[in-house]
Amino acid sequence: MSGNDQLRVSSLGFITGSLMILAGNIWVTAAGKAFARDLITIYSPTLGIGRGLFPMNVMSNWLAFGFLSLGMLRTADYPRWLSWSGLALGAIGFILGIIMVFTGREAIWNFFTILAFLSLFWLFSLGIWLARKAWSRPFSK
Repeated sequence: MSGNDQLRVSSLGFITGSLMILAGNIWVTAAGKAFARDLITIYSPTLGIGRGLFPMNVMSNWLAFGFLSLGMLRTADYPRWLSWSGLALGAIGFILGIIMVFTGREAIWNFFTILAFLSLFWLFSLGIWLARKAWSRPFSK
């Protein structure tokens, strides 16, 4: 996809999203208070579902970090500091997901954001380490 195509797609997405927001605001304003009450009645069960599904997603993602790090720890191919730090991130993320089930994600959103950025940094470090290791080996025929 060329730069012009990407610009067209992102412009179309921006215009479409803006029009949808505008149409939604007009619709809610025109419908009045009865519509807002019905919307809350329909939307409130999804809050409970989202409160349960998002922490499950958090727990499963960081469990994957933990198991990947555990596998890295059991081999001698990866640096120990990377394995132990990934294992710590996985354990902290799993515990954070459990806490999120009972308190909701809004209560600990800052901790979640910090953990997410630390995990991205860990993945980036792992990628750099793997690339450097792969490029340092000669190609075999």
